[in-house]
Amino acid sequence: MCIRDRFCYACNDDVIDPDLSAHMEIFGIDVKKQVKTEKTMAELELALNLAYSLSQKYEEGLKFTPMYGPCLTGIENVGNTCYIASIVQVLYSLPEFVERYYDSYKKHVAECASFAPDCFMCQMCKMAYGLCSGVYSQPKKHKKIIYEGQAEEEKDKDYYYQEGIKPQMFKTYFGKGNPDFSSSQQQDASLYLTYLLDKIQTKEKLLGSSDPSRIFRFEMETKLKCLGCGGVKYKKEGYCSLKLSFELPEGSVPENTIVKMTECLDGFIKGDVVELYCEKCGKNSTFSKSQSFVNFPKVLALIMQREIMEGMMLKKLPVLFEVPVEELDIQNYKTLAHAPDEVLLGGMLALSPIDDSAALDEPEVNPTMLNDLILAGVPELAARHALTNTGNSSSELAISWFFEHMSDPSLAQPLPKVKKAGSAKFTEGNVAKVMEFGFSRDQAVFGLSNTVRLFVSYRIMTVKEL
Repeated sequence: MCIRDRFCYACNDDVIDPDLSAHMEIFGIDVKKQVKTEKTMAELELALNLAYSLSQKYEEGLKFTPMYGPCLTGIENVGNTCYIASIVQVLYSLPEFVERYYDSYKKHVAECASFAPDCFMCQMCKMAYGLCSGVYSQPKKHKKIIYEGQAEEEKDKDYYYQEGIKPQMFKTYFGKGNPDFSSSQQQDASLYLTYLLDKIQTKEKLLGSSDPSRIFRFEMETKLKCLGCGGVKYKKEGYCSLKLSFELPEGSVPENTIVKMTECLDGFIKGDVVELYCEKCGKNSTFSKSQSFVNFPKVLALIMQREIMEGMMLKKLPVLFEVPVEELDIQNYKTLAHAPDEVLLGGMLALSPIDDSAALDEPEVNPTMLNDLILAGVPELAARHALTNTGNSSSELAISWFFEHMSDPSLAQPLPKVKKAGSAKFTEGNVAKVMEFGFSRDQAVFGLSNTVRLFVSYRIMTVKEL
C-alpha cells in the first residue's frame, strides 16, 4: 500500500491518503511505475549548499576552478566582512606589504611580548602569514554526501576545498573605536581602504619603521580662479585614492555601458565652478575649480562612483569601465608651473556674510572649514549640513559625517532657517577697528556677523592664519 500526503481543499490542509495509488489510477497514472525526476526543496537546498561549500563559483555561466598555494588563500566571510576581504587581498598582493609583514612574521612572533589581540604588528604579520604562506590554501577532500536522486557520476566525483582564514581578530583590532567598522553591518570598501591606510601610517610612524602605505600616497593641487578679477588661490592636499564620477547619458543607462576611465580622469581634473567670497572683488564671485597631480604614487587607487540617488533609493549603475593601461599617460594630469603674472589671493576664500535684516536665516558655519570641504569635493549644501551637524568641530569630522550620510537626499536641500544669534549690521568703520587688533578682514566680518562666543571660537580655530 502506498501512503502519501495530498492537499484537501475542503480542509485547506495536507491529509494522508492511504489509497493514493487507487485514486491516481482513475487518471490513468500507475504510481508503482513512476520514476522520480524532480528534486524536493530539501534536496535542492542541499545541492546548493554542497555547491557553495565546494567552492564551485559561477558568474555569467562561467565556472571558476579553485586554486591553491601561496598567495592564493581565500578569506572567509565572518559577517558582512567582504569589504575587508577585498581590500586586504589587494594590499597583501603588493610586494611592499609582503616584504614588510610576511618577511617579518617569524622574527616578530619570536620576539613580541605584547598581547597579540592588541598588537599592530601581530595582526598585520598574522594576516600576511595566513594569506601568503599557503598553509591555509591546501586542497582538502570534501566528505561525500549521497542524496536521493543524485546522478551516478556525481556520486563517484571527488570535491576539494581550501580551509582559508577568518579575519575576525583583524577586524576587531582595526575596528576598535570606530562605530562603523566595529559593527557587523555592510560597509564601503573605499572608505575602509582610506581608514586602514591611515591606521597603518600612524602605527608605522610610532614604530619608526618603513611604511608600506606610502606607495598609495600622493599630493594634488587645487586651483581656484575668480572669474571676476582673475585672482587665483592654490591649495595642496594629500590623498591615497581618487573617487571618479562620470556624466550620465540621457534617459536610462543600458546594461554594460562602457565608460572610459580617461574621460572620468579628464572630468575630475577639469573640475567645475563654485561660489566663494573674493576678497579682491569684495563680494561673492564665481570661481573655476581645477585639480592636478603634484606627484604620482607608485600605486594609484581609483574608485569609480557608480551609485546615484533615484528618488529615495541608492541605485548602482550597470556600467563597465575601460582601463587603457598601455595607452594611459598620467603625465598629462601633472601640475604645470604657475604663470608669473598670476594675482594670488591671500587669506580665506569663504562665502560672504549674509545680511541680518531678516529674522531668520541659515545656521552659521565656519567659513574656513566650509572652504576645506568644498575643496575636498563636498557639495556646498552638503558641506553646510555636515558642519552644522558636527557643531563646526573640525573639517575631518564634518567630512566623515558627510560620507556616513551622503545617501541622504536632504543634503541637497537648504538648511532650515533659525533665529539669528546676532546682528550683521555693521559699517566699514567697525570692520577697521576689529582689524586693528590683528584680525584679517574676513575674520573681522565673520566676528561682527556672529555672537562674541562664536567669534572667540573662530579666533581660536584660525589662530594659525594670523
